[in-house]
Amino acid sequence: MTGTYPNLISILIYDERSAVEYAGFPPIPPASDAPGTVMRADTLEGLAKIVDQRFAALAAHTGALSLDRQFVPNLRDSITRFNFIHVAFINPT
Repeated sequence: MTGTYPNLISILIYDERSAVEYAGFPPIPPASDAPGTVMRADTLEGLAKIVDQRFAALAAHTGALSLDRQFVPNLRDSITRFNFIHVAFINPT
């Protein structure tokens, strides 16, 4: 029997503030004991490169999965939308 696994790979992306504030509270790992699966970068482009490198290393198990070329623009849009909602509705000034 064969099947597909549309959610074979999941990625949790969080910022440095979340890494500090919620360290040790699942799913954020403890800061002092972050596993080797945690990927870090200073830019979204850098993060995309690191994720694609990890995907390349797993290619034999994932069917050569790679990030869509719209990953960074879409992620940037999601962050912008989240920040707008936070400012406009959660923390109005």
